[in-house]
Amino acid sequence: MYHKNLTQSKEDDEFPKFPSNYLPIGMDAGQGEILLELGEHAGRIWYWPFNEWAWGFEDNTQLGFVADDLYAFINGLRPSMGEA
Repeated sequence: MYHKNLTQSKEDDEFPKFPSNYLPIGMDAGQGEILLELGEHAGRIWYWPFNEWAWGFEDNTQLGFVADDLYAFINGLRPSMGEA
């Protein structure tokens, strides 16, 4: 349901947030989404910084590449610098 809500057009100008071939698998503290790519390049990990605009409008037009697969993503995690 969460995926459907973020990737389908609605009556307002705020959706979809990102293309439907990406599955949200996590979030950051600022509401950005960690996305798992589906389809032709399945398994790659991407980042979508939260944006109020629908996908393709204003500055909501790019995803940030994170890792080639979930294994590389997990192995690339580092502890927060703010924790003692």
